[in-house]
Amino acid sequence: MKKYLRMAAISVILAMMITGCGKDGDSSEGTTEVVTENNQYEDLTDKLNALSDEITDLVAKAEPLHEQGKLATDKYTAIQGLSATLEEIGTEGNSENTLKYNELKKQVEDLSYDVSAAENPQELNEDTALTSLMDCIEEAEPVFTAANEQGKLPDDRFAEFKAYKAEVQGYIDGTKEKGDNITQRLSDIRSDITTMASQAEADNELIDKLLASPVTVGDKAELEELIDNYLMLQDEVQTKISSGELEEKDLTDLMTIGVKVVELKEALQTGNITEETKDSMAAVSAELKTFAESVGSDLAERFN
Repeated sequence: MKKYLRMAAISVILAMMITGCGKDGDSSEGTTEVVTENNQYEDLTDKLNALSDEITDLVAKAEPLHEQGKLATDKYTAIQGLSATLEEIGTEGNSENTLKYNELKKQVEDLSYDVSAAENPQELNEDTALTSLMDCIEEAEPVFTAANEQGKLPDDRFAEFKAYKAEVQGYIDGTKEKGDNITQRLSDIRSDITTMASQAEADNELIDKLLASPVTVGDKAELEELIDNYLMLQDEVQTKISSGELEEKDLTDLMTIGVKVVELKEALQTGNITEETKDSMAAVSAELKTFAESVGSDLAERFN
């Protein structure tokens, strides 16, 4: 029994990692915002007020989208519950309140993405592509600067790189019109900068990042569906273990696959998705299908 309880606890932790309910690697807030040498936490009043305004705006955007059938009911219900969760967070600066704030902030960010995707998925894909490309440009800049100084990257090519950076920044801050062919334009810029990276003898990590494709609304939706189905399967397995239908080893096997689901989520959070990532997603889904069939779960049909 104790062994099962340990396994159940591990599965809860894994579920938190998958859904982002714990400390999330891509959160800009972190979980322990220490602001003094005495390990004291900042007062949260201003941050909570700002988050309250974000939630109010999000609810206003979500309501018509849900009525039009563009926003799923579970997403809309989650958005409606944000204010109640906010009210449960105290303003006193301590570790518990800070952790709750950071978790809610991350949830608001995720749901804001979903609302934006429902409003205009194409525009969101463009924004994601711009963010992803600028991230690559900023990472490449010191490499290209050094390569130019060493004579590996000619002055004219380095000037082109600088022009690309200014162009992309213009799209981001709105000072430059995107145009109808913005997706192709960004792809062309990314491709040429990749060529520059080879000229500059950049490391494989940067080149691989440039060769990757920006994450799209469709990629995120596919991953969310995989996560939801995985968690339902995990709940079913735990229930069957409690009733004696399955053994604890079955949960262990499932959680081994669950670690791969977490890795997929982390890959998508970088803002870039490689063909290897897509292949891995398909492979994990196939593994879960095989597992579901082996334990007699009707959820098997949810995995492709």
